[in-house]
Amino acid sequence: MADSFDSLRERVAAILSDRRRRARYLAVLGCLAVVVTMGTGVALMRSGLAKTHDVRELDCPVTGVVAHHHTAECYDDEGNLVCKLPEREPHTHDDSCYEERTFLVCGKEESADHHHTDECYRTERVLTCGLDECTESHQHTDACFRTVSVDDEDGSRSRVL
Repeated sequence: MADSFDSLRERVAAILSDRRRRARYLAVLGCLAVVVTMGTGVALMRSGLAKTHDVRELDCPVTGVVAHHHTAECYDDEGNLVCKLPEREPHTHDDSCYEERTFLVCGKEESADHHHTDECYRTERVLTCGLDECTESHQHTDACFRTVSVDDEDGSRSRVL
């Protein structure tokens, strides 16, 4: 009976030893799987970052007639003008912007029956400077820009909020 007890003890010891060896093997295998997964993820992220990048684009909401001088923010990295606002000086209409003009308003031809008098004419003050009045001015701020993600492979753009 002692032989069977020793035999049983040896089998139990072998099973426990095998179980420990498997546990160590699985722990090492799990660690290797984590390292490979993280390395692959980092490599893909670096590759992806190299192919896309964020660009700050001018997307100014200001419209209408405003005084504006183009600055560095009005040009892209290649030096192309991207600002939609025209460059203009502030201007307020004064007397030098107007002329007095006289118009015939009676609608009749001068004839033996009709002679034009002062009542046939109307004098109006006409704007002649050719400039739009603009008293507000605008310089671009951060609110005039949006961030766009550019894919270097096909040049496509998508807005980033």
